[in-house]
Amino acid sequence: MMLKKFIRNASVYMLVLSMAVSGTALAGCGQKQSETEESSVELIDPVGSTETYATVERRDMKTYTQLNGKVVPTVYEYSFPTDQNFSTYANLPGNTVSKGDALVNASTEKLDEEVKSVKESISALKESYNEDMEEYNERLAVAKAAEKYWGDIAKNIEGWTEEEIAAYNKTAGEYDTGSCIYNYVKAVAERENLEQDIKERTDNYELDLAHYNTRLNRLAINREDVVVSSKIDGKVVGIRFFDMNEWVSRDVPVAAVGDFTDMVVKTDYIITSDVKRAIEVFGFSNGKRYEVEFVEPEANATITSVADAKSTFRISDPAGELKAGDYVLILIVNRQSLDTLTVPNEALNKDDEGPFVYVKSGEGNVKRQVKTGIKAGMYTEILTGLSEGEQVLADIKSTDQTKTATLTKGSVSTDFSATGYLFYSNQQYVRNPIEWGTAYVKEVNVKRNQRVEKGQVIATIWVTADDLSIRRKERTILRANEDLQELIKGGEEKNKRQIKAKREYIAELNKQVSEMKSDAAKTEIVAPYDGIITDVRNFEEGDILLKNAWVAIISKEDNCYVVVEDKSGQLTCGNEADISYKDGSGQSVVSKGSVVTVSSWALSDELKNDYTLIQVSSEDLKRMAESNIGADGWWTRTSFSVKASVREVNDVVLVPKSAVTVVDGITYVTVEENGVKTVKSFIAGGSDSTNYWVIEGLSEGTKICLE
Repeated sequence: MMLKKFIRNASVYMLVLSMAVSGTALAGCGQKQSETEESSVELIDPVGSTETYATVERRDMKTYTQLNGKVVPTVYEYSFPTDQNFSTYANLPGNTVSKGDALVNASTEKLDEEVKSVKESISALKESYNEDMEEYNERLAVAKAAEKYWGDIAKNIEGWTEEEIAAYNKTAGEYDTGSCIYNYVKAVAERENLEQDIKERTDNYELDLAHYNTRLNRLAINREDVVVSSKIDGKVVGIRFFDMNEWVSRDVPVAAVGDFTDMVVKTDYIITSDVKRAIEVFGFSNGKRYEVEFVEPEANATITSVADAKSTFRISDPAGELKAGDYVLILIVNRQSLDTLTVPNEALNKDDEGPFVYVKSGEGNVKRQVKTGIKAGMYTEILTGLSEGEQVLADIKSTDQTKTATLTKGSVSTDFSATGYLFYSNQQYVRNPIEWGTAYVKEVNVKRNQRVEKGQVIATIWVTADDLSIRRKERTILRANEDLQELIKGGEEKNKRQIKAKREYIAELNKQVSEMKSDAAKTEIVAPYDGIITDVRNFEEGDILLKNAWVAIISKEDNCYVVVEDKSGQLTCGNEADISYKDGSGQSVVSKGSVVTVSSWALSDELKNDYTLIQVSSEDLKRMAESNIGADGWWTRTSFSVKASVREVNDVVLVPKSAVTVVDGITYVTVEENGVKTVKSFIAGGSDSTNYWVIEGLSEGTKICLE
């Protein structure tokens, strides 16, 4: 895969605006020099001339640094607070999220097992409690009946005289008055003890239940550690790629969310001190200049590689003209001398006393020592020794080429091309949903790489219900309802806690019976959402489908992408791409896609990767998936040709490369105005294979000479 490399830290010296050589010195168009030459531009002498002169003129001299930049949202990265095992992505690049929305989920297998264990303990606790209560209530009913029986007798005895008591005891045998009163006291004690036992049993039950509920609450709190959530409203712009159950270290970024209400420009790296010492800093994009502010790195920030490091600028864009993905060139003016005297470099000589020039004097030339300042391209600043308008000897040659062109505005961009593949993220197993009974496979109804809609049949099944278990639970519910009615008759306020526990128990049993009957009625396994089937298991009709066994794997439609390798981070969210391929019928198709991951320029080292995700429409995704039908594995996948325009600049003045001469990084053209041809510099922001584009120095409609 061929990737075009960005130009990094292009520092040049530039002569800006109105840099004209006098008409007597230059009679024609400038000859184009190689961009890599270090020597000065050589212009051809007029025919028959032995000495040529240049006028000492005032010009603005500047040196500057250019930084290539991209408009990106402010990015916030998130990580797990504790070590975890990766499970699923809750939201992926291109998804809009709100504050608090989940981004990445860790495996909850251990938590789920513990939750299941606690819930089973709660269910067993309730069942044991209800069984004990049934026994206690039966014994209590007997005790209360005995208490009433012996109580009535004791109460009757209390009204007897001693003679009546003596007469009764003579014939009572075993159950004399003393025995009757004893049995009454014993019955009261039995009833009180049972009530105390019931209270203690209920208290212990409620303590145990509270303990289990506390454990459930703690497990729910622990679940916060297995979910990485966004702390802002925004859009997911980056993820770390994980395999199922892959180990994830704490505090390592796993996802990034971009705030598209807070845009910044990421550029090639520049040292803070260079920006602070700069005379002027501004941005340029699509023919317009923008004010910018440098964002200083954090004090504890470390730079491991200058080549990979990036700088940040905030850009003033009150009209909201810039959008994510736009190319911005940052210009940092390092030095400048405005309205200063200059001469062509060819006029300067040097001896033991320093630089000097030959100044025209009458019919001859006079040597004069000078003090120089900034040297930029074809010209050097003169600090002392010359006056404006003087003529200095300069070995400048010129030509009289007549081919010209008028400058117009247009667009310039760099092409990005790569091979792409379908990338299925956030895949989910479509499993056997039957909890009760035995499921058998009739038919699997989908194929690999098939697009399905939510509710579409993945497989047809039949289920044999566990009728015995259903009848047993229904009998248990019947007895529990009878017990509930007895408790209510015994006093709702008095038996409040027991009634509450009994109702919860009955509700749980009813739920289980409902689930068992529902499972028995199921005949289909369906797609949980719109998506692409990425894998299917092979079954024969009549095969037993084990509990929780998977039938197919599906990836959400909005989480399927075309993925391309982009090591230099040329693509970023906001860029558009053309994706060429052949569909399932062999027809050539070109689809449009949107880049949904932010450039690696905007990410930390931990979250950077070499791949960019491109999102396409549902219709295009369907065609792309169909082109892969039959593909099984990495090497049989269908590839796509992906092309995009990057570093695109619109509405800028374009200068044909054939008209441009480059000297020491300075770009020049020969301008013709009112029949006079002069060499003029301009600040070029960049170029494509045909044209340079202009930041300063040339305007639309200017007439220039061509080579």
